[in-house]
Formats: sequence, C-alpha cells, structure tokens
Amino acid sequence: MEEHYIIGAILVNILCVICYMLCQIFRKKEQRNFVLGIFFLFTPVLGFIFYICSIGIYKIFFRKNILIDEGELSFSKKRSRVLINDDMEKEANLVPMEEALRISDTLDKRQMFIELLKREDIEDHVGVIRSAMDDTDTEIVHYAATYITDMISKSREDEYRLRMLCEKEEGDDKKKLLEAYITYCLKVLQMHIYSDPDQKIYLQYLDEKIVYFFQNYQSLTYGNWIVGIYNLWKEQDKEERMEFWIQVAERTMEQEVESAKLVLKYYFEKGMKESFQNTILKIKNSPLILDNECLDWIRFYQD
Repeated sequence: MEEHYIIGAILVNILCVICYMLCQIFRKKEQRNFVLGIFFLFTPVLGFIFYICSIGIYKIFFRKNILIDEGELSFSKKRSRVLINDDMEKEANLVPMEEALRISDTLDKRQMFIELLKREDIEDHVGVIRSAMDDTDTEIVHYAATYITDMISKSREDEYRLRMLCEKEEGDDKKKLLEAYITYCLKVLQMHIYSDPDQKIYLQYLDEKIVYFFQNYQSLTYGNWIVGIYNLWKEQDKEERMEFWIQVAERTMEQEVESAKLVLKYYFEKGMKESFQNTILKIKNSPLILDNECLDWIRFYQD
C-alpha cells in the first residue's frame, strides 16, 4: 500500500515538474527552468516546499527594497527633496550615468535612473537624460521626457522673468540682473534642451544682453561669457557672430585668460599662422596670469 503512495507521489511530482518547466519556457527563462526542474525531479515534494518557502521569504523581506515609489516619478518644481541613504548615494556616485542606461535588468535600470535624477549635479548631465529618451524601455523614456519637459518649462519662465527685470531696472540693480541673466542663459543653452528654432531665439536674446553689458560696463570683462557665446554661435555655424566675438576676445585677452585661449584656438583652427604668432607674443608681453593650458600653447608653438 505504501508503494502505491510513493509511486503516486513520484508521478505527481513529475507532473508538477513538467508543468513548471512548460510555464518557465513560456516566460522565456529556459536556463532557470532547467536547473530548478532537475532539482525538483530529484527532491520530490521537499523541493517544491523549499522553493515556495524561499519565494515567500523573498517577497516579505527583500521585495520591498526594490519596488519603485510612484511618488518619485514627478519631477516638477514642486517636488519635495527626497533624501537617499548613504549606500545608495555612494552607489550613484560610483556608477557613471552612461553606464546606468546599459543595465540589462529592467527594474534595476529604472530604479537606478530614478536615483540618478535625484542627484544634486544632475543638471551637469542633461545630455545623458536626453539620450535616455531613445531608450528601449518606455518607462525610462517617460521619466526622461518628464524631467526634460519640466526643465524646459521652468527655464522659459525664469528666462522671461529675468529678461523683463533687466529691461525695467537701472543702475547697479540692472548690472546685477544682467549678470544673473547671462550666467543663467549660458548654462541653459549649453544643455541643448530646446528645439533648434527656440535655441536660436534664446541665443539671440543672450547675444544682445552680453553686447549691452560690455558696452555699458566696459571696466568689467568676463572671458567665460565670450567663450560661451562664441561656442554657441559656432554650433549654429554663424560665422559673422563668431568673428564678432573673436574681435571682442582680442580686445580683452590681455586681461582675461579665457579670451586669450579662445583667440589662440581660433587662429590655430583657421590656420592663420601670422595672427597666431602675434597673439602668442601679445600674451607673453601682457601682465596676464596664465594657466597651464595657455602656458602649454606658448611653450609649444612660440617661434
């Protein structure tokens, strides 16, 4: 009689193994189904009990750690700051943002991307966010598109508000507002979050404000502004504006090391050897404090 029970248990176990393997095949987990199928086959009843218990323990104690909080999916300016624990913060800092998009596991990839969006330096990596909109995972695309859309909306509001204030104010307040406007717009335009037509419109606004600033506050020079506006016009292939800002850089290169490096690079790329050498001579004879990059230019290319 006991033999009948044993044979029955074995047959039921074999039937369960077959059902399990077929289920795993449909779920496209062939490797996992083969290993567990062998395990269940040679450990009748106990194998299934052990497997079910392990799943229960996992769901109770570990599953909650990787669930995505839907409240974290809003990236609007009203979003409250979410503090991440030290381990997750260290992990986010150690993993390059580009590598996060190459994670194969969908859930881990989404969780990592959300953590990346919480980083304080996220605005320095907007290019990675834009590239995420081409990802194969529609959820990642949604997160990235939501973040970029919110950023565009906020930047439009901030740009308009600052521009209107610049036009209304006078005196020292106007100078401070112009500085804030120019610094902000340079940062946003260098992120390339706008469409090409909008990029050109805001670039023109920025160009006008920098010209106005230099015309009215001649004692102040900002080499990084000149380099920034030049590079933005270079991306638009606007030779006329590029030449204009090179001329401005030439007038300020004896006071601004960034202007000096820009002029050197411009003449070098254009192959204008005489102008290049004249620029090196002017920089050498100026009271300008040179950085390592500028010193390397002079040491390597001086006659």
